[in-house]
Amino acid sequence: IAFVAEVSRGKSELINALFFADIGTRLLPAGVGHATLCPTEILHDPSRPPSIRLLPIETRETPRALREFIAEADEWKSIALDPARPESLADAFDVLSETQTVSAAHAHNLGLSGEPGARVEIPRWRYAIVNFPHPLLAMGLTILDTPGLHALRTEPELTMHRLQDADAVVFMLSIDAGITQADLDLWREHVEPMEGLGHTRYVVLNKIDELRDGARAETQVLSEIDRQVRDVAETLGIDPTQVFPLSARQGLAARSEGDGDGFAKSRLYRLEQALASGLVRARQADHARSVRAE
Repeated sequence: IAFVAEVSRGKSELINALFFADIGTRLLPAGVGHATLCPTEILHDPSRPPSIRLLPIETRETPRALREFIAEADEWKSIALDPARPESLADAFDVLSETQTVSAAHAHNLGLSGEPGARVEIPRWRYAIVNFPHPLLAMGLTILDTPGLHALRTEPELTMHRLQDADAVVFMLSIDAGITQADLDLWREHVEPMEGLGHTRYVVLNKIDELRDGARAETQVLSEIDRQVRDVAETLGIDPTQVFPLSARQGLAARSEGDGDGFAKSRLYRLEQALASGLVRARQADHARSVRAE
């Protein structure tokens, strides 16, 4: 499952809420100053110890493709993870938010933009692979977290291979930001053109909890959610049933605390159900195509 969104749309928080709420702490960094800044692949490989493998951004100066680095260990920095100590995980995963300041010329050599003569803050890492023991990951699920339009433009292999290999794509917007030009460019350049997804392409409208400010009646909140869903569907040219309004933050908190009412208000369960049924149908279709080919 690939998660695609601009920075600060709540993408990492949604991944935490969907898959890792049972850990008792956030796995991926989320919140102000804690965004995931490099493309991150989360999987489980029993032949390797739990770890975060990090590919330095400087590897972009070489002519080698990303897939060539993935197959070897020499260029990667590895951080060990201890799943038995959940309290240690959040600190370890903060590495995904690390940046460094370089000259604009150096940033240009790395394929990144910057004003000539200025100092530019860039991500420290080009790619991250998280090996983590989790029941869903052990069954073969892989999660891809992509940090925005800029990362996809500067790393074409993500679009050409990683996204194209996804069985489902979750594209995220947020109520507080609306649909920005960057969101539209991301949708039109990288999500809309993807073929074969059909019913396994989902649009999430996140942060609906911000509409509940205490002054509005629940009927007003629901009416506003419905209006924004229709606006998103019309702008993107999709059916409103493909848009899932929810609150990742509220869903994560409610699931961690066992708050059934809060979880229902988060609407997270609707996306979970759609992902589960959509992926099963996609798998069935893949098997059917294989049988017909035989």
